[in-house]
Amino acid sequence: MNKYVWELYLKSGGKEIVDFFKTNLSEKITKEYSSRVRKLHEYYCVNKDTVEEVEITLNELFKFLNEDETEYEYESIDIQKYPEIIDEAMDELWSILIERNPTEKDAFIDFISYSGVAYHSTALTYDYYECFIPYYFQYNYNVLEIIAEQFDIILPELPNKQEYKKRFYHYGELCKVFTKYRLDNGWSPYELFAFLYDFAPKYIGGIDSYIIKDLPEPKSAFFIGGGGDNGDATAEDDSDSIYCWMCNPETRAGDMIVMYLRTPISAISSIWRSCSIGFNDPFFFYYRCTYIGNPCKVKRLGINQIKKDKLLSQLPIVKKNMQGINGVELMPSEYNYIVDKVKGNVPRLEFEDISVDNSYTNEKDVENRLIKPFLKDLDYEETDYTQQKRIPVGNHNTTLIPDFVLLPDIFKGQHSAFAVLEAKKSIKKEKELQAALKQVSSYALLLSAKYAVVASQERIWITSKEDRYGRIIEDFSWNELSDNDNMYKVKMLLGKK
Repeated sequence: MNKYVWELYLKSGGKEIVDFFKTNLSEKITKEYSSRVRKLHEYYCVNKDTVEEVEITLNELFKFLNEDETEYEYESIDIQKYPEIIDEAMDELWSILIERNPTEKDAFIDFISYSGVAYHSTALTYDYYECFIPYYFQYNYNVLEIIAEQFDIILPELPNKQEYKKRFYHYGELCKVFTKYRLDNGWSPYELFAFLYDFAPKYIGGIDSYIIKDLPEPKSAFFIGGGGDNGDATAEDDSDSIYCWMCNPETRAGDMIVMYLRTPISAISSIWRSCSIGFNDPFFFYYRCTYIGNPCKVKRLGINQIKKDKLLSQLPIVKKNMQGINGVELMPSEYNYIVDKVKGNVPRLEFEDISVDNSYTNEKDVENRLIKPFLKDLDYEETDYTQQKRIPVGNHNTTLIPDFVLLPDIFKGQHSAFAVLEAKKSIKKEKELQAALKQVSSYALLLSAKYAVVASQERIWITSKEDRYGRIIEDFSWNELSDNDNMYKVKMLLGKK
C-alpha cells in the first residue's frame, strides 16, 4: 500500500469515511448507517436489487441492536490473538445456525440468504471491530479479488461448492487476512473499512472494473434457468438491468445466454449476454456465476415444442427434462438454430461445418483442441494462464485481453506477463495475419510481455519484445511441431520457466 496515496485519500475526504465507520461500529450504530453504506455499495455493485437488500438488512440490524437499551460497552481484546478470537466467534455463530437447521447445507443457506452475510458480519464487527470486517461483497467476490490482486493481498483458498461449512468459515478466514493487512499497514479498524468500501473500489474503477460495456464477439452459448418475473426479459424501461446468475465456469464476457423460464411457462423466453468474466463466489449459493445483461425478448419456445423438434429433442438436457440446465453449453449450430426458431435479434455464433479440409468449427474449438494441449506440452498448468484478463489502463479505466495470458503477475499495481497468445479460427491471408499480430502486440505492450503469439488452426507465429513484436522470429504449422527439433525451438522460447 502506497502510504503517500493513502494520506492523500485521508486528507481529501477519506477521514470523514473513517470517522463514519468509527462512530457506527465502535460506538452506537445509527439510523443513517444503512443509507450511507448503500451509497458506497452502489459504486461497485451493479445490481440494484442487491444494493437494496443490503440496505434493508442493515436497517433490520439497526432496529435489533437498538431494541436493547443497555449501554454498549466494548471489551478490548489482545489483538495478537485475533485468529483465535475469530475462530471462537465463528464457532459460536455456526453452533447457532446448525442448531436451528437440519443440515450443514441449510445452516449455510441461513447464513447467506437475504443478504445474511451483511447482517451477520456487521453484527460480528459491532461486537469485535478490531478483528472482524463487515462483508458487503455478496455476489461481488470478483470485486474483492480485483482489490486483493491490485494491493498484493493473498486471499484464502476457496472451498469447493459442496463444502458448505468451509464456505461459512471462509468469511472468518477473510477477516484474518484483512486484519493482518491492516496491522501490517498500521491502520485502525475503521481505516480498513474505509479502504475496503471507499478507497479500494474507487481505485480499481468500481463497476467498470468488471462489467464490460464494449462486449467482444461471443465465442460460446449457454443455457440458464429462471423463474418468475426476474427470469424473463424485463420491461423495456428496465433493459439496462444486470443480474448475477449461475452459469458455466467457462463463460466469458460477450457469450450468449439462453434463458429457459422454468416457471410459470416452461419455455425459452429471452436471450442475454454475459457482461463479465465468470467467477466463483463462495457466498453465492450456486457458487459459479457471471453477470448477465442486454436482455432480448424472443418468441417463446415452449417445452412441448422443444420436445417435438427434430433437432432440439435430441439434446441431452432436453432428455433430462431441463433438469440441471444452468450452464449447459450449446454447440454453435444448436444455438443458431434456436435463434432462428425464436426469431431473436441477437448475435449469432460464427462456425463452419467440419469437412475434409476443415477440422475446426470455430475459434473456441481451436483454443480447446489445439492451444490448450500445446500449452500443456510447454509445461503450463491451467492455473498458469488466464483467458480474458482485465488490466488497468490510465486513471480508473480497464481493457480486456480476451485470449491467453501466460504467467500473469502484478507487482505494486503493475500488471505483467511472460507471453500473450491471440487465438484465431483461421488465418489464410497476409492481411489477416498482420491484423492479428497488431492486435496481440498491443496486448503484449500493455503487459510488457516477452513474447506475443498468434495461433490459428493452420500455424503459430511468435514475435518478441526485443524488436517491439515487429518481426516473426519463429512460425510453424501444427504438423511441423510434431518434429522434436521444432518443438524444442518453441519450448526454448515459450516453455514455462
